[in-house]
Amino acid sequence: MAEGPSAAEALAGKVVLVSGGTGSGKTTLARGLSAVLGWPVVDSDAQLEASTGRTARELREHEGTAELHALEARALLQALGRPDPSIVCAAASAIEDAACRRALSGEGIVAVWLRGQPATLARRMSEGSHRPVYGADPVRVLAEQAGRRDPLFADLAPVEVDVDGQTPAQVERAALDGLAARGVQGL
Repeated sequence: MAEGPSAAEALAGKVVLVSGGTGSGKTTLARGLSAVLGWPVVDSDAQLEASTGRTARELREHEGTAELHALEARALLQALGRPDPSIVCAAASAIEDAACRRALSGEGIVAVWLRGQPATLARRMSEGSHRPVYGADPVRVLAEQAGRRDPLFADLAPVEVDVDGQTPAQVERAALDGLAARGVQGL
């Protein structure tokens, strides 16, 4: 009996998008998925630093939020234009860009959306110096962002993974199970 295609063969020519709010664990999950699939990770934070010489935090502080989000959207569109399969780790702000939403609804893209309570994400975002700072009340800011972004992500029919109280290994397992349920074989 012939074996089915491997995970990489099942998604050949495709993209696994990993997105979620600041501090949701996008980079950690993307690296884990990369280890399983053998695909490169294209991370928007790394793209921004390579193209501007600044972290997301520095860009927001020096150029403003609108410019940071425009650069994050451009980074996502560049990553989606790659000819080879990849794990794309994208800033959640990109979902608010109409061109990004159109591109993400294209064939061959499977989205994994990491969801977390604003309090969880606020606590996590304070742990990294590259992450933007959201003032005295980051929980409120993150809740407002979720109010705008959650319905837009939901329109992608993503694999949804709740990160609250989960270890990175548990998040990875839930993402892999969700991808397998979408027909990705060999996971």
